[in-house]
Amino acid sequence: MSLEIPLAKPPETGLTLEEHSCQVAEYLRELLEAYRSWLKDLLPDVDALIEEMLWAAKVHDLGKATEGFQRFLSSKVPWGFRHEVLSLALLGQETFSDPQKFYALSAVLTHHKNIDDEHLLASTGANRAAYFLKEINNKQKQVAQEITPYLEWLRKYLKELNLNCQAPDFKEVKKFHEYLLKETDKCKVLEKKGLTLTLARGALMAADHATSFGVKHFLKDLPKPKCSSFPRPFQLKAGEHEGHLILEAPTGAGKTEAALRWLNRNRKAGERIFYLLPNRASIHAMYHTLAEKYFDPKYVGFLHARALNYLFELYESENYEETYFKAKQEKDINFLFYKPLKVLTPYQILKWFFGIKRFEIGFMELLGGLFIFDEIHAYDPHTTALIMEIVSFLSGLGGRFLFMSATIPDFILSEIKKSLPGPQIHLHLDPCDSVEKKILCQARHRVFFRETHLEDLLEEIVGMSKNRRVLVVANRVDQAQAIYQTLREKFDLKKNEIGLLHGRFTYEDRNRKERKLIETLKKKESSLRILVATQVIEVSLDISFEAMFTEIAPVDDLLQRMGRVNRYGKSEAPAEVHIATFYEKTPYDRFYLEKALESKPENGSELNAEKASLWLKKAYESGFSPKDRDTYRRARESFRRLVEDLKPLRGCYEEKYFDLFRIYEILPVSKSSLFEEYIDRGEILKAFQLLVPVPERFWHKLKRDNLLEPFKNRTVLAQVKYDPELGLLSDPEFTGSFL
Repeated sequence: MSLEIPLAKPPETGLTLEEHSCQVAEYLRELLEAYRSWLKDLLPDVDALIEEMLWAAKVHDLGKATEGFQRFLSSKVPWGFRHEVLSLALLGQETFSDPQKFYALSAVLTHHKNIDDEHLLASTGANRAAYFLKEINNKQKQVAQEITPYLEWLRKYLKELNLNCQAPDFKEVKKFHEYLLKETDKCKVLEKKGLTLTLARGALMAADHATSFGVKHFLKDLPKPKCSSFPRPFQLKAGEHEGHLILEAPTGAGKTEAALRWLNRNRKAGERIFYLLPNRASIHAMYHTLAEKYFDPKYVGFLHARALNYLFELYESENYEETYFKAKQEKDINFLFYKPLKVLTPYQILKWFFGIKRFEIGFMELLGGLFIFDEIHAYDPHTTALIMEIVSFLSGLGGRFLFMSATIPDFILSEIKKSLPGPQIHLHLDPCDSVEKKILCQARHRVFFRETHLEDLLEEIVGMSKNRRVLVVANRVDQAQAIYQTLREKFDLKKNEIGLLHGRFTYEDRNRKERKLIETLKKKESSLRILVATQVIEVSLDISFEAMFTEIAPVDDLLQRMGRVNRYGKSEAPAEVHIATFYEKTPYDRFYLEKALESKPENGSELNAEKASLWLKKAYESGFSPKDRDTYRRARESFRRLVEDLKPLRGCYEEKYFDLFRIYEILPVSKSSLFEEYIDRGEILKAFQLLVPVPERFWHKLKRDNLLEPFKNRTVLAQVKYDPELGLLSDPEFTGSFL
């Protein structure tokens, strides 16, 4: 009989089953070796477990050696049977009686599907009523016949693993599957048995996905970051500290280099690094900083829900397919368990604790991780509560944490310290050091509190803009739009003299506006005099103005806005910041606005880093508002229960996660024709750049008013006005055009 060689992947790849299995085993070996010390701290007899997992890698795809599966690789016509079930069936009865192989067998059976998946149950016959078993048994007999062309290869391959090739034993697989269903129903992920099942499955899946993508070796090492040759004292102290660290340092002081020195000190082996930021724009900026200034792009990735869109824009060319392929490749490799440093939002970590698909890979990757939470104060109470809970859970998995911000309110500091086990230090700039003292004492702003509405200051804004670039920040989109229009019409400002930026533009228009704004502000001489914006300006752009007029907001938001004025401290005199204290409507809890005003510095006083910190801490002396305090408490309690009940090898709370962090997007009716045109040309990413993100409350208002309807490619069409200059408007649109 001739030796027919089964393939692991489609024929055009030429990758044989043996080659793929060996690649998976090698990647898995490198991964587990990098994590050996962390696994030892958590699991019994790690050396034996690693040996069995490498064995699992070599047998996990044996079931592909059939006529049916090989036909599927060429035709893409479903085979109708789970190959991982046949993989186990080929191993023989004695394998299942070996207690050492329990976790390895579990990983093989579930390396594609959850333990309770219907297709898996239908292939093993586990927990099936008698009248279903006859059909299942017939299918299993047919599958057993389909290995005939590959028997010689199977005998040779299994002999090398000290196994005998015999007729598939599906009864043993059924018994094992039923036993595993009972075991996983009883145990929890955070218990020793559940954690071992989770990490074993996660490691095998991670290696399988990476090698299937074409990555042959686990990237363990991370070069030493290219830090300054003249570090500041606080940066040196951060680099000397082992363990948890809390760092407060003003904008521009060098927190990033302090964090990198801390990483260099605390990284032991191949554990992963997670740099967490609150929004996509700051993630993009930090990704480029780390990938281009301190490391190399091959070591640094970034993750968020719209990563593919950003990469597409980054690589955009005239050839859509080439750009899409390049962006997709980069996005996919960033999602693999491969790059040692990832910049991401906390939601990309939180999702694993909701048990979403492949959460086991996430748990394996998080093991012993180093976590940098930048701008920790910037999250809402609900998200803050979830972050504090995952900090508690991850510290139990060997995680080490660095929390940093310009200023952290005392009540948040208290929550951080309660969530971190063991010792930690709280690091500040040293006022005795001449350089750090200058950073602390330099006054970048002079603050004026104006007992009027922001709209009443427009004439003053225009006057000041004659010799200074002025930032105007409103708290609401419709308010920003109205101010912009009034400034254009009443004061006869031209389009190139004034800009408008908020969150309710299409992705395409907002990205274009941001790029144009950055290019304009880089020029010493430009026509732009005024930018009207909303809160999107707080953390989205690395830009600097010479004066600001803003509506009253919570202190931390005000300080973020001020970070866009005299950002680098180059002005000889402090920049003027005018805060209008009157308002009609506000998106904020009035509790925080009252606290901001009660604790405000003297009118007309200079504001440096020390005084800004004092203002923030005074404003938050009593912590969250009563409403937010209750939200925080309930969120922590319910999330803790959810995680404690998480079960291995099965998805649990995916719907809860997606409901919690749902992104509401609409397609304005005026963009529908262009959307369809892109879709018809197969340019999906361009089509989705025409969507507008909206707040949940706005979405539900449109829904109540019957202004939403399902559209192509699972988008939602909205009968609302949209204009590229002003963005989305609140009034309904039935004509399809903006007048």
